[in-house]
Amino acid sequence: MPSLFEHLPDETLLDLFSYLKPCQVIQIFFDLNYRLNRTLASYRRDVRLAKLSLHEFEHVYCGQILPQFYSTIRTLRLNNQYTLGLLCKEFEKIFKLDYFICLKHLSFDHIDAETLEAFLWRIRELKGLDILEITIDNEQNKKLPLEFDQFLCGKLLTNDTCFRTLSINMSNYGFNLEKVGTVEKVKDCPNIVNLTIRIQSLKDLYILFDHLPNIECLNIELSANIAITNIKYEYPFDRLYWKVRYLKQFHLSIISQVYRQDSFIEFDLINNIVGNLANVPLEYFRFSLSHTFTSFDRTITISNKLFLDYLNGVIWEQLLKKLQKLTRFELNIEYHSIRSWFASNEQMHYEFSQYSIKNGMQFI
Repeated sequence: MPSLFEHLPDETLLDLFSYLKPCQVIQIFFDLNYRLNRTLASYRRDVRLAKLSLHEFEHVYCGQILPQFYSTIRTLRLNNQYTLGLLCKEFEKIFKLDYFICLKHLSFDHIDAETLEAFLWRIRELKGLDILEITIDNEQNKKLPLEFDQFLCGKLLTNDTCFRTLSINMSNYGFNLEKVGTVEKVKDCPNIVNLTIRIQSLKDLYILFDHLPNIECLNIELSANIAITNIKYEYPFDRLYWKVRYLKQFHLSIISQVYRQDSFIEFDLINNIVGNLANVPLEYFRFSLSHTFTSFDRTITISNKLFLDYLNGVIWEQLLKKLQKLTRFELNIEYHSIRSWFASNEQMHYEFSQYSIKNGMQFI
């Protein structure tokens, strides 16, 4: 006996939905009747709007469909990459962030500075936000206004944000937290437990140590192209164990271009930092160094000698022995020069392999 479509059980409808694209499901079945709207409200799928025309996006989705669902949306990703910057701008005009009362994860991809600034002025409206991700590509970086990093830090690295995970990827742009701190004091961020950011110097890293009391996962990319003379004497390394007492994962990637000797980060500095994390619950440590020499003079000879410490497996073994909770260690060393050599690489790998087998540690 034939039955009406609206009498079909939800299980059958969901089976039917599986043959369609999520975007099509919303377009075809939305607002046919109350029961279908209720079913669609619980239909949690990744609905991609990238292929919609601007008219469809603005009038159909933003004007008719999304107002029925925004109170149930948990993850929102706005990608400007293929929309000439229009998507985020139009979205920001139409909606208030406080409409998204259940939003947990907000991601901005290829967003421009102007639109990001408009969003961040209202970011506190998202009381339940747990994850915030921001990606700005190189093309947009060229258009950033002066002191934009100061504005970002003032909105994101502060004590009244609710999100626990913050990821800022601005391609080759690195934050100068030391400069920001001289203008406006960087505030403690007790809510942030997971941070990914690119900075300009080890001093910036020390500032993060001082203002992230509950950090558990710290993912740092450091572009070391400036002088750091005497920096090793300016920070109380022995206090690290209580400044970042909950740190479980520490990923440190250094991109080093050496123009002169004082712009090279010596291994002793890394040893001081990591060695003083012995009393924190550090389980996963990943270190990466991409090292480039850019001159022919005696700087190369001097820096070669300093660089050897990074290739010394015995020194690394001594450092790792201090980290009692460590279960995973990853090391990646890249060397770029007019005269390339890796004489110690095989020996280093052999020493680490023996150490890993002996201690049951994962070595990559």
